[in-house]
Amino acid sequence: MRNLVLAAIAASAVFATSAQAAEPALMTNFKNYCVAHSGTPGAANAAAVADGYTPYEGPMPSAGEMQDAKVVQKVVDGRTFLVFTGVSHDAPKKGLPATDGVACGVMVKDKDPAALTAFQAWVGFAPMKSFGSMAIYTYRDGAGGRTAIGEDDTAATKAAVDAGEFSITVSADLEVATMIVLVHSRTAAPVH
Repeated sequence: MRNLVLAAIAASAVFATSAQAAEPALMTNFKNYCVAHSGTPGAANAAAVADGYTPYEGPMPSAGEMQDAKVVQKVVDGRTFLVFTGVSHDAPKKGLPATDGVACGVMVKDKDPAALTAFQAWVGFAPMKSFGSMAIYTYRDGAGGRTAIGEDDTAATKAAVDAGEFSITVSADLEVATMIVLVHSRTAAPVH
């Protein structure tokens, strides 16, 4: 889980360009691609391609532990939007089982404070942790809605992972880009 988030954050530096005026289309992209296809490898990327996104033509960043990493882009009204996806397999640690994670992120090569405001309203609670302009939210996303999980709440995290309902989201207002990433994790499938 952590590896996917760190890889997505590291990847963001590659996509930086000059800033332009902001619009909340980034939040719409997050809902349409990442939320609508949460937990299904490749589905967000396929949906973006169906909407006219094309393979990213810039240098591909190192994705760390992320596998099957894909990045697509689309220029809308002079603004470049990106959708990136990947999967990870994390070993057991700190009382948690091995996990399979599916990551999806959206980015605009631009400042977009309106999208970050809309994102925080969508999450519905304060971040678990913040670093400068980056905010990290951990929660259980089940039938009853999103329920915040604290950083040290191993029991709640394990229950959410076991139920296939554990999510981490990261929002970041970078120097010249804005990004929202969702990682949905569940207990890893047994290896036979």
